[in-house]
Amino acid sequence: MLATLTIFGWIRFAISWIILLWGIREFVIEYYRYKCKKAYLRGEIDSIEKAANKVLKIRPNDCPGLAYKGLFYNYKGQYGKVQKIGEKILGIANKKKNERWQIYALNFLSNFYCEYGDLGKAEHAVNEALNIAKKSNIKKETSRIYNSFGLIYMKREEWENAEKMFDKAIKSFSEKDIRELAKIYCNFGINCRLCGDLVKSEEMLNEALEINEKYNLLGQLAVNYAEIATVCVLKGEIEKGQELYEKSLAISESKGMIKQSATQYCNLGLLYRKMGSREKAKEYWLKAKCLYEKMELTREVEKIQQKIDDSEFE
Repeated sequence: MLATLTIFGWIRFAISWIILLWGIREFVIEYYRYKCKKAYLRGEIDSIEKAANKVLKIRPNDCPGLAYKGLFYNYKGQYGKVQKIGEKILGIANKKKNERWQIYALNFLSNFYCEYGDLGKAEHAVNEALNIAKKSNIKKETSRIYNSFGLIYMKREEWENAEKMFDKAIKSFSEKDIRELAKIYCNFGINCRLCGDLVKSEEMLNEALEINEKYNLLGQLAVNYAEIATVCVLKGEIEKGQELYEKSLAISESKGMIKQSATQYCNLGLLYRKMGSREKAKEYWLKAKCLYEKMELTREVEKIQQKIDDSEFE
């Protein structure tokens, strides 16, 4: 009888330790997920990768960990890896029948396809996401979905349809995800600029700026400053535009945001050409070209090289 009790005692002891270790493991995963989120909001790109790697070392198929790794690759311009991450998350979510992560992955892939011109795939993915959200009554994700529809319409130059989608996205956003609202306002502002409404563009971009500055969302601030700068330049406010492009570039470089840095080098090159300084323009375009080559973005390299070549004959 004593021996039996001893055996059961050891079994209970072992189970207690397993539960304790499992609890510690989950705590560590949650801790590094939190570190990922904080790093992302602060625009600390390399810190995102370090924290995501800690999560994935413990749980290789962790969807939040993979999502942050995908965002890291996107900031670094490693687009082949971005697509693979999105597809991996979707595969895991499909296997587990996790609707929330299915929606996230489809939306993630839609934005990827949209950015690189495959609008058919982008629309198919976001429609799938919307169908799952409606079927599962997951209202929290609809704001991101409508934002993705807006981006697709914007790429197609269907300005009015894009505006309707961004407006729906603003009205359906979750108050817990204020960062997402800032992104929507920024996209709305870009759409207004592209269709020629500079007054409304500046209004939307300033709405985004208020949120981004209040919460110190540096990754988004870099984009926000650059978009306001473009509006300023179009309005003839050259000095203010230059100042904001340089602020965007400073954030991008300090946080390792290669893609955003290349964009601002390009913008500053265009600005200097507009100001009549060909040599300065060429200097910035060469810096942009170097980063595009590093990201292996052949199309962008060709575009920037064309600008450099054209400037030689002006």
